[in-house]
Amino acid sequence: MILLAIVLFLIGMAIFISKKTFIMMLVGAEFSLNTINLLFVFFSKVHNSLKGQIFVIFILTVAAVEVAVGIAIAVLLYRKHKIGTREDLKELKG
Repeated sequence: MILLAIVLFLIGMAIFISKKTFIMMLVGAEFSLNTINLLFVFFSKVHNSLKGQIFVIFILTVAAVEVAVGIAIAVLLYRKHKIGTREDLKELKG
């Protein structure tokens, strides 16, 4: 299970690093964050404790807010400046 989580986390990081659009970068970050949640639930089950599962609920709440704010920023940047990729952000520097 731990090896699977490590592989999934690395896949999420690879998505985050390799993709150029903001939305796909958010997908990669969320993939990695949900892998960490998977580990919390696994260790919570192994140790017969609900603390890990409760912590996952808080992480999911923060992740939902993170995605909402990230998508809102990406949409505003695209509408105002037609910026949709990482390289386009260089144009915003003063």
